[in-house]
Amino acid sequence: RGSSRTCHKNKCVIEDLSQRISVSIAPTLLRTLPSTQSNLSTMYTKVLAFGMVASAAAAGPSAGNTMRLRGGFAGGFAKLNDTPSVLERAATNNQVKVETKAGGDVKVEASFIATAANQIRSALKASTSVQGVDVVVDLDDSGAANVNAKMNNLVDGLKLTLDTQVASGSAMNDFSSPKISAEYSQGNMGAAATKSGNNVDLSATYGVNDEISAGVSTNYDSAGGSLGDISLAAAYRSGANAVSAVINGLKGDNIGLTASHTVNSQLDVAGTFSTSDSKFSVGAGYKIDGDSLVRINANSDGRVNVGYDRTISDSTKLNAGMELDANDSSSRKIGVSMTCTV
Repeated sequence: RGSSRTCHKNKCVIEDLSQRISVSIAPTLLRTLPSTQSNLSTMYTKVLAFGMVASAAAAGPSAGNTMRLRGGFAGGFAKLNDTPSVLERAATNNQVKVETKAGGDVKVEASFIATAANQIRSALKASTSVQGVDVVVDLDDSGAANVNAKMNNLVDGLKLTLDTQVASGSAMNDFSSPKISAEYSQGNMGAAATKSGNNVDLSATYGVNDEISAGVSTNYDSAGGSLGDISLAAAYRSGANAVSAVINGLKGDNIGLTASHTVNSQLDVAGTFSTSDSKFSVGAGYKIDGDSLVRINANSDGRVNVGYDRTISDSTKLNAGMELDANDSSSRKIGVSMTCTV
């Protein structure tokens, strides 16, 4: 909306959302960033994730903990296009992540990733909440940072998000074309808009009932005044079964289908197929016990991915991943990561 809202105590300023947004983060969070931070460059991630969708349970959670498409909105059009986690690729990098509380409401995560035999890449993530604004800052070892600020219930049912990048060595007050997202839901209907530069992504969702949700999505070029292709999506879930479809463009030559099924409390299976390139993927996840699970998936490109997750204790988690290429027997990736909370 065109009006402005100012929180003097924490210096949060949000003015004229279609043109400019600036955020001054609370001092406790600013200490986590180098003093020589950054020019903001546009950071744009498509809200639309065209592909197959299912809200089935993944290997990790049991069937009772999976998302149920209620009220139609279900997090927006992107949620209608979520891929079942049994089909997601397990990471094959070697990584150690340490999570802790820096003090007050500030949470800090430090990650150390081995990129080569003698190289280690580090990253720092800090998050806090100030006057109803959730702020997350991701800082890598080059000094660059991603900044995400989210305000829930700006008005009833409205969520506003600012996402931008801070380049190393530039002034903190130099904001340049951040990505701005707004999501609004009321009852069984929802709408979302994301603006980055001249491009605006638009979507709407509707809950027919507790089992069926549908959505429509497109994009608009404000510079050229042109409307992009329209995409349609629908998802159905009943008990242990879920089916979804997405039509990318109204020509009908690019359709994605997904089906998933929870066999029992330990086993989940899923598969996707795309008519545009006749590619498919299948996968399964098996919960070994309450603390560990394994999942495997393969696609039509000949890639096989295996993942293993184990909760060692309340504060320690272990993840392992392996990827094989059926077209190249010498191509093999293996990685192990550990997350510790202190």
